[in-house]
Amino acid sequence: MFREDATPITTEIADLSGTYPSEHPRRPVHPDAPSAGRVGPYDVLGRLASGGMAEVYVARPLGRKHLVALKLLKRAVQDDPELEALFRREGAIALRLDHPNVCRTHEVGVAHGRFYLAMELLEGMTLDQLRRRLSLGGERMPWPLVVQLGSQIAAALAHAHAATDEVGNPLRVVHRDVTPHNIFVTWKGTVKLLDFGVAHAGRASEPPELVLGKYGYCSPEQARGESLDARSDVFSLAVCLHEALLGRPLFGRRSAQASLSAIMDDPVPNVCESDDTLPAALGTTLSIALSKEREERFADARGLAGKLRALQAGAPPGLDLAAFLRRVVPSQERTLTVEELAAPSWLPTGRPSWLAPD
Repeated sequence: MFREDATPITTEIADLSGTYPSEHPRRPVHPDAPSAGRVGPYDVLGRLASGGMAEVYVARPLGRKHLVALKLLKRAVQDDPELEALFRREGAIALRLDHPNVCRTHEVGVAHGRFYLAMELLEGMTLDQLRRRLSLGGERMPWPLVVQLGSQIAAALAHAHAATDEVGNPLRVVHRDVTPHNIFVTWKGTVKLLDFGVAHAGRASEPPELVLGKYGYCSPEQARGESLDARSDVFSLAVCLHEALLGRPLFGRRSAQASLSAIMDDPVPNVCESDDTLPAALGTTLSIALSKEREERFADARGLAGKLRALQAGAPPGLDLAAFLRRVVPSQERTLTVEELAAPSWLPTGRPSWLAPD
């Protein structure tokens, strides 16, 4: 759904989206929390996170009790036509996807010239956050949980790769940014693929405009600036799984160029050579997915998903992602919190008490 809303914004979010220090205080948020402002049909309750070109807020649809995530372009890049095009493309692709392992986009809209994406609000942590937390205690994810996670993301990629437009024409989506930062595990144990902000939809023969994605997770063809297809995402997902199994980066180096060179040139050892307790079939599966030549990989994400599901079926019983997270992350750290937004001078009298003064 695309919405162009001309309803006046009572508190323009553009003035609430500046750069804040990392120690900016946070508070728990709930559906009855007071609003800091309005974007289209959403009351904004606080800032959840900030990235390179966008910020994500927790918001409440007007007249409703449930919460959503509201993604807006940062004010500093609002007038950049290339970033605006990326944001529009993300929304257009996301609206075509409907899969339990893809973060759902409810609508894309414009409110007084500002583009926004309204998405399902996820509570949990990214795979990157989980791996870092485990490393502090000298732990790694058990391989059955890595396989369980990987099969869900592979299924999400297969769905995205098969997406079509309104009349059934293939979109030929390539995510291009499958990294641990974009793999999200909810507290309930569901795994979600995030962020189609650099995804490419078009003919597979079209080369990407530039090397996108985080350098340590690019496929060799992506690192070389060549045309991409679904097999590029297969490679990137395999890098994520390899790292989750061993608890350390596979191609992460001291510089972007060194990482890209490693991806293109360094041999990838079978993961079982580093941990002989892992099933040989898992090592073989990842070795195929990590082949330097795309023709030697699985033809698509469905092939990888099938292999991972077979491994999952043969895994020891009793291992569950939700239970694992409950053990790793204390309950008090699983509360959804947002940054408290500093109140601009023009906010009406009677503003919520939690807003800091100017």
